[in-house]
Amino acid sequence: LHRSPGAFFEKEIHSNGTELFSARVIPFRGSWMEFSTDIRDVLWAYVDRKKKVPVTTLLRALGFSSDEEIIRMFGFADPVDVESEDEFEEHLGRELATSVTIDKTIEIVDEDTGEVVDEEKEREVLIPAEHELEEDDWEVLEEHGITRVYLVRDEEEIGDDELDKTTLVETLKKDPTHTEEEALNHIYQKLRGSEAPDLDSAKQALDRLFFNEQRYDLGDVGRHRINERLDVDVDEDTHVLTKEDVVGIVRELIRLQNGMSTADDIDHLSNRRVKSVGEQLGSQFSLGLARM
Repeated sequence: LHRSPGAFFEKEIHSNGTELFSARVIPFRGSWMEFSTDIRDVLWAYVDRKKKVPVTTLLRALGFSSDEEIIRMFGFADPVDVESEDEFEEHLGRELATSVTIDKTIEIVDEDTGEVVDEEKEREVLIPAEHELEEDDWEVLEEHGITRVYLVRDEEEIGDDELDKTTLVETLKKDPTHTEEEALNHIYQKLRGSEAPDLDSAKQALDRLFFNEQRYDLGDVGRHRINERLDVDVDEDTHVLTKEDVVGIVRELIRLQNGMSTADDIDHLSNRRVKSVGEQLGSQFSLGLARM
């Protein structure tokens, strides 16, 4: 008897009394992917065993690059238009869910010739996350032409059927990346211990782990169980992980944290399968052939 392929959700109590939630994706063949919350409500993704990144970094690497896309997908903050000072003043005292940033282009000048040889883009934080809006902030927003900010939702506005999602607000604050390219480079650096030579290499390193059919296989059972557990509609013939699976796991973890779902009992027989002698012989034979 061993764990059946699929996605499993667990809950444990930290020594200080905080409830911690984790998810584990167990494939038939390939690397395990794990997710867990910590005592500060930050949600981490563990890629290839012990390489830990904020889950929003992983989402960016999968194509959900901007804060706006992540916010829209999970709806954990209020998008507020501040096109006039009157509109801005209505929200004074409310807390920013994400930092207000702008992209700056820095010119790299050759010291000998004085010519511009290259340009680099750098992100500058104008107002950091968690900052409570003050009257002086309007001038900063107006100067840089920023007409929309994202504010932490008021508790009174959150309905019973909606998620609190404070986890993702905390995770975004810990996220060192802001774009898909930065996220891919960050994950590559965690996996390989060095900077990616180019963007394609960074993408391939992540794809090889979870999205490559030759290296990763959930099997028919794993795909069926993930579709059922996460309520996603992925083709049963797709035996690798998909973006929908990762988003579904994050959503389910937040539902667990808000008491809207229950953890799995890993010892329940429905979460285990029998590994037959033939299957075990087959895997040993395959290993022997590969070594030879």
